[in-house]
Amino acid sequence: FNGRVRATEHGENITLLEYEQYEGMAETELRNLAENTVKRFPVHDLFCKHRVGKVKVGKTSLHVVIWSKHRQEGINAMSWFIVELKKRIPIWKWAILEDGSRIPSECAH
Repeated sequence: FNGRVRATEHGENITLLEYEQYEGMAETELRNLAENTVKRFPVHDLFCKHRVGKVKVGKTSLHVVIWSKHRQEGINAMSWFIVELKKRIPIWKWAILEDGSRIPSECAH
């Protein structure tokens, strides 16, 4: 899965998203969530990279790879993992509008 930055937020054109994290805690919680996902679903492994800082429109902000024996098991694990990531991992995003102003961006589950 590659999550890319969309060109609009709340109906406004944006130039980029800026991600902030609770350093140390975000990495630990992300690692715990990945391990939990592998235990919860019949998958072999999971890799996740979430960008922090400024990410321009069209660029990847979230990259997740899941190794599974069967496609549906991987899809189920991926869906659960991403929903949980957005709920539990202390990473916040801000939309930067074309005029340079910054607004909070809500996570859609």
